Amino acid sequence: MASPLDLLAALRVLPLRRTGSDRFELIGPVPAAFAACFPALAAQRPITAATLTADFPFLTGFLDDAALLWNGRSTGSLASGPWQQDDATGRPAVLEAKALHAGPDRTPFLLLELLGSEFAELQEILQKARDQRLEYEHLSRLHQALSASSRQLQRLAEERQAANALLRAAREELEQRVAERTVALTEANARLQQESAERARANAALLAHQEQLRTLAEQLVGAEEAERRQIAEFLHDRIGQNLALVKMRLRTLAEKLPEARGPLDETSKLMDEVISDTRGLTADLGTPALYELGLEAALDSLVRRFGEVHGIPARFDDDGNEKPLAERARLLAYQSVRELLHNIVKHAEASLVVVRTARDGASLLLSVTDRGLGFDASRFEYRVTAAGGFGLFNIRERVTHLGGTCRVVSTPGRGTEVTLTLPLDAGTRGQKQ
Repeated sequence: MASPLDLLAALRVLPLRRTGSDRFELIGPVPAAFAACFPALAAQRPITAATLTADFPFLTGFLDDAALLWNGRSTGSLASGPWQQDDATGRPAVLEAKALHAGPDRTPFLLLELLGSEFAELQEILQKARDQRLEYEHLSRLHQALSASSRQLQRLAEERQAANALLRAAREELEQRVAERTVALTEANARLQQESAERARANAALLAHQEQLRTLAEQLVGAEEAERRQIAEFLHDRIGQNLALVKMRLRTLAEKLPEARGPLDETSKLMDEVISDTRGLTADLGTPALYELGLEAALDSLVRRFGEVHGIPARFDDDGNEKPLAERARLLAYQSVRELLHNIVKHAEASLVVVRTARDGASLLLSVTDRGLGFDASRFEYRVTAAGGFGLFNIRERVTHLGGTCRVVSTPGRGTEVTLTLPLDAGTRGQKQ
């Protein structure tokens, strides 16, 4: 009949009796499985806590916890749980330790069980299979999400195209109506040159029509800004985040599949370009900083991005005073700076650009200065550009409509400075200046 020690050896369990605070005594021969995997252990005499932790580093903390049990501060037994380390052949082996008291005299024992390298290899294979299945399922979900996002983006693009077509038709109709109205007014002025009362009524009608045009322009700008924000938020919240997740998964796959690292790295680089393009498009379309952080932070971000994209030294200066603005005025200030920076790129050939904001009593002073070609300001005329862009004409018209002013100072060869004055929000003008 087999002895208990033979049974422990067959189960690949190494029993050690604790004989001192840091000394252990081997009970019986070292099991063949242990001797094969850890031959240095069979030759060690005496066996101490130091020699055990040298062979099995995982036991360093476990022996401290086991000492509390053996010294009578705890009851029952203590198990370490499986850990993995390389054996003498370099193969991964899984072991488990247990500390306990045995017999009526509560003799302290340490049992080391060798679960085997086959267990570790099987565990690793199963884990890889589970990871690959989870990766596949997650990539499938990401693919479905990207497909849905693409369809939604296409639908938004079609809706935007239809809206643009309606806006173009409305603008053409409006231009035709303005032209017809202008002809009618010209004829009326020719017929009624001697009738001052009729001329005054015609002028009043023209002013009312211009006010309607300004209101319509503000509504169109507001609608365009809302649509740009919606598209930018969609790009950031859905497309951008999904692309970032795909990139993380590609990096994980590259680490787990070395043989596929080359194609995966190339795909990851392409993904970086897509993410960068998406971020740039989001920044161009939306103005999240304007609504979340305020005008100063939004202008600072706009100027820094302008310098990075166009390679022109640019900076933003602010006096640090509070400058409360109504939402329309804040949006107009941001759009005006964006249009003026665009004009600098097109025409100024500037070597330096400075955007400044300051508070002057109940007004905001906003200036855009460039060290560029400049022009003869005495011959400058506010007019609509041939391309129909935002332009200084529209900047001045919208600033004037809000009760502000627009001033242009320029000299050939010495650059240009455009200064806008906008009234601060009446509800907070009394704050510290």
